[in-house]
Order: sequence, then C-alpha cells, then structure tokens
Amino acid sequence: MAEFALRCQWVVWLVILAQVHASSSSSDL
Repeated sequence: MAEFALRCQWVVWLVILAQVHASSSSSDL
C-alpha cells in the first residue's frame, strides 16, 4: 500500500513538473 501511495505521489509530481516545464517553455518560445 505504501509503495502504491509513493508511486501516486511520483506521478503527481511528474505531471506538475511537466506542466510547469510546458508553461515556461511555451512562454520562452
């Protein structure tokens, strides 16, 4: 169960980071 929660946190973090990167990238272009 703990591993599942950790994976969920990782996925959420990756999605947030990807969105932030996309935002800064689009504004940078």
